[in-house]
Amino acid sequence: MVMTGLLPVAEAARRLGVKPATLYSYVSRGTAETASSGEAAPDRTRATDLAPIAERFWSRLCGRRPPRAMLRVLSAALVLLADHELAASTLAARTAASARADPYAVVSAGLGAVSGTLHGGASLAVETLLSAAHDPGDVPRVVGDALRRGEYLPGFGHRVYGGEDPRGRMLLDLARRAAPKSRQLAIADAIMAEVRRK
Repeated sequence: MVMTGLLPVAEAARRLGVKPATLYSYVSRGTAETASSGEAAPDRTRATDLAPIAERFWSRLCGRRPPRAMLRVLSAALVLLADHELAASTLAARTAASARADPYAVVSAGLGAVSGTLHGGASLAVETLLSAAHDPGDVPRVVGDALRRGEYLPGFGHRVYGGEDPRGRMLLDLARRAAPKSRQLAIADAIMAEVRRK
């Protein structure tokens, strides 16, 4: 796979064998139409990396076609993560970039840091907690059992965000609008309510 999404447009266009104007036209329309210069758009099979980042990322997370509303939620999550400033993974990527590492090495440095259990790896612990409850009514038992075992409840007690992470509130609101009947969101809401109550 040619990872053109990580490259500047001129470099991505060079690798695809088209002019930058053609690439801009292709990306903005999301179709295989010809650009105003009359040059053919990039071959569809070689240009799948030119779709919006959220759409490309979704295909790696889920086998089914994404609803437009959920793509907006994923896109917002990616923007909020990118805009979070100096998280450990951002610092690692910036450090690699400052040493003039190539773009792929920069991304690898960031991914290495984000895999830690106190950073991106914490997502697995949250997913495990959410999957332990079969429905919202099961949440008091799941939370109570975890607390009795003295376990840390992932997603709560962040060192920086003493109350709640404002990014989380925004993403949950977007997700509720996109999938109002989601069982997972109902369980997440029940967990947050139970933790507040306890």
